[in-house]
Amino acid sequence: MMFMLLASMLDQEPSETGSSSLISVQSLIAALPTGLLSFLLAKLTRPATWQQGARTGLIWAIAQLGLFLVIGYFNQTLPLIFGAAGFYVLMLFIPLGAALAELRRKTG
Repeated sequence: MMFMLLASMLDQEPSETGSSSLISVQSLIAALPTGLLSFLLAKLTRPATWQQGARTGLIWAIAQLGLFLVIGYFNQTLPLIFGAAGFYVLMLFIPLGAALAELRRKTG
């Protein structure tokens, strides 16, 4: 959520509010730092296998999805959030970063 806020602050161009493409771009900007944070947090938890890391990341992604559902519901922006392709990339980077933490530890 913090990375999404920072991505929205970096976008200084005036644009129409409530644009799904704007949310998609902000999600894509936030995807890499979010995946990196997921990777680093998974390194701290030291998963035994990449499946365990992916499962942990999936739980984190579900929690993040729940936060987006609550915020989107009260802001009445659920169609915009779930209509943004970048949002799905953002959600994918969370379990991917956690799964890669175990693979990186094994090879390194």
